[in-house]
Amino acid sequence: MSDTTVRRRVDVGRVILVVEGILLVLLGVAGLLGANDLVLGFALNRPHAIALVVTGGLALLVAVRRRLVLVFAVLQFLAYGAAFLYGASTQGRPADDMWRFNQPDSWLHLGVAIVSLVIAYTVAAARGAHRRVKTK
Repeated sequence: MSDTTVRRRVDVGRVILVVEGILLVLLGVAGLLGANDLVLGFALNRPHAIALVVTGGLALLVAVRRRLVLVFAVLQFLAYGAAFLYGASTQGRPADDMWRFNQPDSWLHLGVAIVSLVIAYTVAAARGAHRRVKTK
């Protein structure tokens, strides 16, 4: 596999990361500017909205550097996967914590975790194929 092919495959992951980053920042800003805690069905209180803005902003910053995309995607998968599990486990109980996730939030977190996994797989597969070709 040529260097150009690897770069193209990594760039696909970077484009997905940019789109995800933009959407998370917009959703987080809408949560910060919203008069109530419900934005497009998501329970976006201040801590949740700030977390979305921060992770979206980090995704945009990381997308600039090819080398950081894989690490960020794996870390984001772990964080949003944990947020999904936490949100799913607290459904139907009174929300005493600062997050107060609702069911749409859990689906959002699962979706971001899956997208992160796809990005990580795309980048890792491209790099792995490139290393196998180089060593032969």
